[in-house]
Amino acid sequence: IRRVVLLTAAVAVAPPRASGFLAGGGPFRCGAVRARLVGTAEATPPSSLRAMAPKKKPRVASKQAAAGPPDDTADAPSAPAPEAEGPAKPPTRRRGRAKPEAATTSDEEAPKAAEDAAPNVDEPNAEAKPPTRRRRKATKATKAEEEPPETAAGDATKEGSASEQAAEDAAPAKKKAKKAATKTAPEAIARSPTPRATSAATLGGGGGGPLFKILSVNVAGLRATLDPTKGKVDAFAAAVRAEDPDVLLLNEHKLNPGDVEAAEEKLAELFPSLSHRVFACSTAKKGYSGVAALCKAPFSSSENTDENGVSLDFPGNPFPQEGRVVSFDVLSGRCRVVAVYVPNSGQSLERLPARVQGDDAWDRALGRYVDSFATTPCLVVGDLNVAHKAIDIHNMYARPTFEELLTDDEMDAEVLDRQYVGIKAAKSQAGLTPQERLSFSRLLADAGLRDAFREFHPNARGVFTYYSQRVVQNRPLNRGLRLDYVLASDSLFAAGARRADASQQQLRLLDAFVLDKDPPIADHVPVGCVLGLVSAGESPSD
Repeated sequence: IRRVVLLTAAVAVAPPRASGFLAGGGPFRCGAVRARLVGTAEATPPSSLRAMAPKKKPRVASKQAAAGPPDDTADAPSAPAPEAEGPAKPPTRRRGRAKPEAATTSDEEAPKAAEDAAPNVDEPNAEAKPPTRRRRKATKATKAEEEPPETAAGDATKEGSASEQAAEDAAPAKKKAKKAATKTAPEAIARSPTPRATSAATLGGGGGGPLFKILSVNVAGLRATLDPTKGKVDAFAAAVRAEDPDVLLLNEHKLNPGDVEAAEEKLAELFPSLSHRVFACSTAKKGYSGVAALCKAPFSSSENTDENGVSLDFPGNPFPQEGRVVSFDVLSGRCRVVAVYVPNSGQSLERLPARVQGDDAWDRALGRYVDSFATTPCLVVGDLNVAHKAIDIHNMYARPTFEELLTDDEMDAEVLDRQYVGIKAAKSQAGLTPQERLSFSRLLADAGLRDAFREFHPNARGVFTYYSQRVVQNRPLNRGLRLDYVLASDSLFAAGARRADASQQQLRLLDAFVLDKDPPIADHVPVGCVLGLVSAGESPSD
């Protein structure tokens, strides 16, 4: 409205030549707007128009208005504007826009007022404006339609029909499907055969002595394992009954002291022959850790046990309240069994120092404890939470130099650094760290122990005892770790036995096995060994 008033005032106060120019149409292309402006100028008294006009200091007139100064006689609405002498000078402004007088409108307001008051869209002969951005897009799309398919394919797809748009949306899915098809599916790790010794003859028990079997199972919670609704108890019972062990060891039972009695009742129903039972429970944390031993024969008391014939701790244990140890004698004191559940170093390796660093660490204290039975051979059995060699770690099997890694008998920091090339993430995973693996080697040396399974199957590949449940395909693809062990004293092997009379019989480790083909009980699989009496100098391989 303000702009219209300003233009109206310009018409009223303009000199006759300019007024006639405006009244005659001049640059105004919109007839309706022109009529309204002229009508307003005729109906409004000049004094009123001057009052409505802004009070601004007159400026120098433009070249168009220089033909005559403002004339007060032009204010009378009834008097027609006199014709200017001589031919009228044609307007010089482009596209017919009138340049208003500087006396009433500033240089910035006048062009905006004229352009807004008379847009050039109603006049059919008006000069065409350059195409807007939207018009350019349309022109581009039209041009693309006229181009050959090879050139216009990209734009035609964007601006095309619904079917073409659907094809465009399906393009990423097709790319994904193609990429998935070309991606190599992970291969299962082949398992080497590890034949079991099943008779006294093949076991080397030719001396006629009894065989003694030990089975160890990490149940990852005994209450859940024994619960019929969980679907684990049948597999657990079948595995134990098939082996018929003389000693059954349970790791990570997670029982609180108040839960033991109910668990013993259920175990007695399942395995009545294993009538002697002892439980070590965590008192530091509920539902945590725990080791148990079930035996056919009574535990025999000795100087290293309590009145029940067992020991639930060892000197220097940094985790004495977590129920991680049960040790006892078997075969009338001829062998010591140490059932352990070694602490996990933790996701952030927060327990790694207590596991392996310093003389007070778990591994050092356990080594001293086993070494204290100088004249009695020992078996350390259970979940030791470390994968010792490259052959025991599924990540290593994908290494291009895997065959070379198998020759790394001597383990040191340099050897281990070479093994982690390409799989650095495993270097900081609990159970796979170089510190734990080197500490395990030191434990074997300090306590005079051997990895029993590797003594019988040194080159067996793809034999694992733990499968992470975070990836459901780990077990079908046989991608696991060997964390559960039977460690045996040197004296239980023929090469480490002391010289004796040929008529004497000596206790030997006759077999060690991993039951990874049975239905799963938990994320671990059972491991075990067989002991027997053989004649002096005789070995199972004989």
